[in-house]
Amino acid sequence: MFGIAGNGRVLDWQINALGEACGQVVFVGGYRLPEIVALYPDLHAVINPDWAATGVVGSLLKAEGQLGLSCLVSYADVLYRVDLVRKVCGRAADVVIAVDSHWRERYDSRSMADLSMAEVVLLGAEGSLLSAHGRAASARPPAPDAEFVGLARLGERAVALLRLWAARPEIARWDFPQLLNAFVAEGLQVTAVDCQGDWAELNAPQDVAHFVLGTKAQTLQRLRPMVRCSRIGEQVTFTVGEWRADPSIWMSRVRGAFGTARLIVRSSALGEDGFQSSHAGRFDSVLDVDAADARVVAAAIGSVVASYADTSLHHQVLVQRMVDDIAFSGVVMTRTLSHGAPYRVFNYDETSGASDTVTSGAGVGLKTLVMHRNAAGLPPGAPAAMPRLLEAVREIEDLVGHDSLDIEFIVASTGEVHVLQARPIAISHGHWRGSDELVERSLQVAQREFQRLQAPAPFVLGRRTVYSVMTDWNPAEIIGTRPRRLACSLYAALITNSVWARQRREYGYRAVEPQPLMQVFAGHPYIDVRASLNSFIPADVDNALAARLVDHAIDRLVAEPDLHDKVEFEVAFTSLSFDFNQRGERLIAEGFSPAEVAHLRAALLRLTRHAFDRVHRDARAVDEFSARLAMLLQAPGLAPLRQALALVDDCCRFGTLAFAHLARAGFVATALLKSAVATGVIDEDEQAVYLQSIRTVATDCQEDVEQLQLGTMSLEDFLVRHGHLRPGTYEITTPSYAEAPEHYLARDVAKRPLAHRQSHGTPWPMETQKRFEAGLTQLGLNVNFEQADFFMRAAIAGRERAKFVFTRGLSRALDQLVAFGQEMNVSREELSHLSLEDLQAVQSGRIGADIAGSLRMRAEEGALVHALALGIELPPVLVDAQDFLRFFYPEASASFVGNAVTAEVVCLDEVAAAPTGLAGKVVLILRADPGHDWLFGKGIAGLVTAYGGANSHMAVRAAEFGLPAALGVGEKRYHRLAACRRLRLDSRLRTITELH
Repeated sequence: MFGIAGNGRVLDWQINALGEACGQVVFVGGYRLPEIVALYPDLHAVINPDWAATGVVGSLLKAEGQLGLSCLVSYADVLYRVDLVRKVCGRAADVVIAVDSHWRERYDSRSMADLSMAEVVLLGAEGSLLSAHGRAASARPPAPDAEFVGLARLGERAVALLRLWAARPEIARWDFPQLLNAFVAEGLQVTAVDCQGDWAELNAPQDVAHFVLGTKAQTLQRLRPMVRCSRIGEQVTFTVGEWRADPSIWMSRVRGAFGTARLIVRSSALGEDGFQSSHAGRFDSVLDVDAADARVVAAAIGSVVASYADTSLHHQVLVQRMVDDIAFSGVVMTRTLSHGAPYRVFNYDETSGASDTVTSGAGVGLKTLVMHRNAAGLPPGAPAAMPRLLEAVREIEDLVGHDSLDIEFIVASTGEVHVLQARPIAISHGHWRGSDELVERSLQVAQREFQRLQAPAPFVLGRRTVYSVMTDWNPAEIIGTRPRRLACSLYAALITNSVWARQRREYGYRAVEPQPLMQVFAGHPYIDVRASLNSFIPADVDNALAARLVDHAIDRLVAEPDLHDKVEFEVAFTSLSFDFNQRGERLIAEGFSPAEVAHLRAALLRLTRHAFDRVHRDARAVDEFSARLAMLLQAPGLAPLRQALALVDDCCRFGTLAFAHLARAGFVATALLKSAVATGVIDEDEQAVYLQSIRTVATDCQEDVEQLQLGTMSLEDFLVRHGHLRPGTYEITTPSYAEAPEHYLARDVAKRPLAHRQSHGTPWPMETQKRFEAGLTQLGLNVNFEQADFFMRAAIAGRERAKFVFTRGLSRALDQLVAFGQEMNVSREELSHLSLEDLQAVQSGRIGADIAGSLRMRAEEGALVHALALGIELPPVLVDAQDFLRFFYPEASASFVGNAVTAEVVCLDEVAAAPTGLAGKVVLILRADPGHDWLFGKGIAGLVTAYGGANSHMAVRAAEFGLPAALGVGEKRYHRLAACRRLRLDSRLRTITELH
């Protein structure tokens, strides 16, 4: 049995092609013959017990009794069409063979080794065979005319000779070219039929795929009689030339095939749905056409023809019956578009009842299911008919012999699968350095690690844990979902290894050291949500209640994973806010006692008062760190690597700790403002106006940009203040402002003025201040409005300043690492794939004599790991081990800021140089940090990020400037928005509308 892509059966294609010409198909085999008989019980099979020792002719002689007067002979590992069988049967000669004159370039990149093994022929006049040469021929002609396809018709004289020769022992070891040469030597007329490349053999999967996949109409027509797990509708297909020559013929055929049904008239252009390009959506398709109205049908055909970019008469038009029973419809990519990784990605619509919402991009509420090819079972929420769809997809992969396909489908309410299109993914994935085997191995390691980490560490309570990319110090926003090794290790050292836990303990929360916060699975950083939740419980809450609160929060997150980027606001209780009573009532309704809720409230009250008391001290700590940093930056005689590591160490011990304290204070302040809106103490306008009145380092930066553009500040002075900023704070491959000012500071004068000019005092009227103060009194905080105002301003502005200061040290450390790399002749790219531990080993002398060679070897390893991670797909929340193999991309619930705007879209990648012409545009960026503050000087009209939440730095920035923004829309929606030309972002309605 011969397989295509591992499981497909070439016999399906051969029986279909031979069926019209042969009364009976006889299969001669030996290897795995019982399996073939089981799969094809109606097939007449003959065994060749000596199959391993005999040649093709020996197997043919085993069926001597079945030959008849004449017969067709076919190799079992070739594919051809019924048209070729008809040509072979229709030619008059003693022996007719199928050959291929296009054999050298039948498919791309055919190897010399494969060409040297081809069975080739020399031809004379009118296709007569002069000689044939097999793989083992002693002398092959230097310039053969064609390749023997493996299909022949033996006439009466040839069959008679074969029977006569059957007693000769040597004939059983002949290959077919030897038999053909014997026929020629006996004077038989042997002639060739040229198929001109329209066949395939199984030793090259790409050959099979090119054989099956043609234009849209050709592919569907070829697959239609073969599929068993799906249905491909009847079609009427004609070329543009045929339509223009006589439309009435084709109108008649359409009426004859479909009567008065509703039709779809579809494009099937020559360059559409090919291996090199897909032109997806480029040409018209007309749905719901009334077959009974000839004028409507003709107009639909005319619309499709008119959509073709050129005037070729060979483009086709495809007419089919509309499928009107639609449970869900969509598209499945059988490998990922970006890297060709081994996942099937289903994007489908199960709500509208339409067939084209996915392909047109007009769908709302579409679902995306990602399944590794080895996934067992489906995630909760998958449609009941999804197993049947999976089976249909696998069958098409097998029949095509290609597993990188784009398949459009409809699933009916009965579960029947309709295939509307099957085409190759027209993107080359040769750049990806990963492989299916490495992906599988990496996922297996990640699953085992996930299971191991379910057991709680010391001082961490809770039955189980889940992992999220956006809960608490959200790595997806700061270093990305697939960071390079250096960025990831720096983030761990500066924040998630120990600083995060020390800050929580010093603030009054539960001590969880030595628990790390971040865990990396298959190159993807995740936050340990159980550890995070433990660290948010006030220290004076007893263990029993703490454990119940942790388990309750995790259970809620499992039930509502879309909350993973809002845990601190909507799941955990981390400070006392105006909405505590409402949230506390939910706890009571879910089994907590009023006494336990009261105990939690009292603990949060003490912790929140402590936050008010210490904010000034935390701000002073930033000043102290700034002074230490100035000394380090001016220290003479330090080698680049030594200074870089010293800066990282100082940032870790003093900079990020102070930043973390002020970040926590900033959260407490933000929670008070948000909960005040939620409970009606203030409204959204009052919150927005208050936030715009807070002066932060972003205000300073924006004003300095304006001064730079007006010529009242020199570039040198600007870079002294802000030159350390860089998009991707931890990423060494991204240049800082100082390194590439021309990229970030082009002198295109900002057209959007600052939304505020107040730097002191609240913009609230006295009535609003009194309402807010009354709410604080009711909470029991015992602070007046002036005290609360001081705290909120100091916390929100202090957090931004603390990050601004500590990133100065981090950016200088990255600069010094670049200098060290230059000394070692190690590039920035190579440095990005080293870990902090690798560099510390150099400093301590633990890396050996060949430092540069060792670093390059480690960098190559890191580059391979990163490349593999780029191809691995994982969900934003990991709940169980099966989530590594199959999951839904959730529709993220974004945080909105500002008012409304309608504008054109500009999408920037993470490390792109800043382009000009952003003024008045809505800018999309995957993740953002203060290094992207240059955007606010470009007069942008709005901002959308894939990652980020209500308390993120960009949320603070956008609120400060009164900029309409949607933070944290999720990767799925982000990529959809990036594909549209214009959008309307309405923060009040919390909507983003795609305008194409």
